[in-house]
Amino acid sequence: MIFGCKKFFAIEVTKLPIKSYYSTIPLRIWINSIPLGTFNDETYIPVFIARLERCLSNQIRLPEDIINSNTNRKFYYLINDETTSEYIVGLGDSFDDYQMYYFNNKNRVSFLWKLRENTFSNYSYEYDCNDLFEFELEKKIIENSILIFKEAIDNNIKYNIVKINE
Repeated sequence: MIFGCKKFFAIEVTKLPIKSYYSTIPLRIWINSIPLGTFNDETYIPVFIARLERCLSNQIRLPEDIINSNTNRKFYYLINDETTSEYIVGLGDSFDDYQMYYFNNKNRVSFLWKLRENTFSNYSYEYDCNDLFEFELEKKIIENSILIFKEAIDNNIKYNIVKINE
């Protein structure tokens, strides 16, 4: 199941929780038609959603001399021990094989990411640890994906509660 548009931003899951929002599920995201994450691990839904929402609400920007530089320079600024904690995405276990960072520019958010050299999972994606990505999009695109994902979870739980009580 896909919530959103893979071309911009989408959340993809193999299943929805049946009993509780406070569950773990296999999931991954798509940014700019590029899949991130693995279905081989599960991520705790509340943490995943809270961290995505933090990327939207936290108005953290890059310094001007960095924001106007190339993707490599931005990435090396972000992985610096003094700055990394401010910008790290940290979506959960399905994304442990990635270095993912974000920063904001008013109503837009940018993501930078790359696959780590030593991964826990095997990936058949068309990219590897040598590829570095950056993509900027409007916050409302991510907000909409989160909203429809949460609604699907709520509806699935309600349906299964009714089904169990019949």
